Amino acid sequence: MHVKTFKRAESGSKQLLLVGVALSLVSCTWSFSHGANPSACMDMKPRHISAQPQDPHNNYITLQTEAVSYHPGGTVPVAVRSTRDFMGFLLQARRVTDDRIAGTFILIPHGSKRLRCEEEGDTVTHSDKQLKRNLSFVWRAPDRPAGDVRFFITVVQSYFTYWARIESAVVHDQTPANFTPVVAVAGQEIAPSGLAFDINMTSTGTDMYIFKTVPLAGQSCGTDYS
Repeated sequence: MHVKTFKRAESGSKQLLLVGVALSLVSCTWSFSHGANPSACMDMKPRHISAQPQDPHNNYITLQTEAVSYHPGGTVPVAVRSTRDFMGFLLQARRVTDDRIAGTFILIPHGSKRLRCEEEGDTVTHSDKQLKRNLSFVWRAPDRPAGDVRFFITVVQSYFTYWARIESAVVHDQTPANFTPVVAVAGQEIAPSGLAFDINMTSTGTDMYIFKTVPLAGQSCGTDYS
């Protein structure tokens, strides 16, 4: 009699454990479907998994920039390249001097969204639970000098494995000595020369993009690069 009662209690405990695990996975799935929580803004660590982060210097992710320097208000294309699929990510640019978040992302790929940590669009995270591998972004520098910056990405491979703050090479601030801030108009970019440019983005279908800068009417830059 006591044995049967014990077995029933043990069975009930197992069922409760399974329910708890299922609810936990549902919670994780919801998090992966909607992106990182703003509470991860500062340390860039996911809040919905309990696993310890892996060594950020031993991973399969490459965080590349297509420029080694920038000017205030200028843009830098950023690419995430991976040899394996991953579920979620959090991407930021930070100042080398004090680790403050800097700049904003003006172009992001499908399946991602902008977050506000210190200002609108300074952080990007995933917006769905589709597996990801290669992603491309365009970052816009602050209108005023911010010093050298470095890009950081946290990548979640599974509910139990993630890498926090994988870093890029340093992108150097090349602010001219006689720099005067110029405020951009919505939908335009300000080139280092002070000319305003429209940015056109064309998708190649693989999250790679072709960028063209076209001077606005009445302006001339001599050459159209594509």
